[in-house]
Amino acid sequence: MGYLPPEAYPQSAGRSGQLHRSIDVYGLAATYVHLRTGKPPFGESPHEVLRRQLRGEPCSEGMHAAEAEWVRQALSPERERRPASAQKFVQGLVNTLTLAMTQARPWADLQLPDTRSVRVYWAPREYVAGGLPPLPEEYRR
Repeated sequence: MGYLPPEAYPQSAGRSGQLHRSIDVYGLAATYVHLRTGKPPFGESPHEVLRRQLRGEPCSEGMHAAEAEWVRQALSPERERRPASAQKFVQGLVNTLTLAMTQARPWADLQLPDTRSVRVYWAPREYVAGGLPPLPEEYRR
């Protein structure tokens, strides 16, 4: 449970079990939540799943705020609020994550064995035009 939108369940909350093309978007977003959080998208018990689905409250622990908001939109109980296609969902997710990550601060300071420190930054591939710069000679071995 939790991978089908509420309207797909027969007689769920007064709905007739009607399917819509946004069912794929919903299933993709629910699968993304499970992969991202390691937890079922709406909880464990059938009662909790249905309650959280009807409220549009998926698990979002560990997600960036903008990422969680985009996922909530894709898992909205109102199918009109969901992205129009799986492609639009993925593109919106990529855009959201790219924006969030390009605004991020350094996420690691590494101490190399020869005592040089290196600060590691994350940047999307598009941000580094033409690929990564060549490695400085002093770091080549």
